[in-house]
Amino acid sequence: MRHVLRVSVGDTLRVGVLHGKRHTGVVAVCSDQEIILTVMEQEKPLPRKLPITLCVALPRPQTYKKVVYDATVLGVSELVFFHSRKVEKSYWHSPVLGEEKTGKLLRDALSQAGDTVPPRISTYPRFRPFAEDVLPRLLKGKEGFLFHPRDTVHTLSPSQIPVLYMVGPEGGFTDFEYELLGNADLLGVSLGERILRVEQAVATILGYSLIKFA
Repeated sequence: MRHVLRVSVGDTLRVGVLHGKRHTGVVAVCSDQEIILTVMEQEKPLPRKLPITLCVALPRPQTYKKVVYDATVLGVSELVFFHSRKVEKSYWHSPVLGEEKTGKLLRDALSQAGDTVPPRISTYPRFRPFAEDVLPRLLKGKEGFLFHPRDTVHTLSPSQIPVLYMVGPEGGFTDFEYELLGNADLLGVSLGERILRVEQAVATILGYSLIKFA
């Protein structure tokens, strides 16, 4: 507020309470030591969430931050990160997955979007239990799509909402993983012949969905 917005006493700001409402705030005190806001009237309702559960094979830490940030800004309801054979095991020990760093990332993204409610985030460091036990539960009441450049002929055109999108690692799923996922009633979708990074694939998918569900 001090260095970017350069606020002074009497200025109004849009403020929000995490998991709460948005308000208009007025700067009551502005000094080198503190800034105090007086919360005024409640603003219009929060932007609605996209009815999307986004499942992503855990990417490298820097990509994880981009996916979490972009998905939060765009309003994804739920984020799920899971292990895959071509995911480096060291990724699971990265400090960026910790509550403190992920929490800051979520707050920054919510501020950008003018939202106060972050997506639900869960992690599953073992693929088979996730595919056999967790994924069927996540798919209940949803239409599921698997993004993978292998024998996929369907187009991304959901016939119902909510939806579940599954994005694999940049190296692709192994044959075993692909067959196991084939039992989960997911429709295969290709994003074309070009090889995309995870963050590019996610941005493409969510960009389409933002228009589709607007």
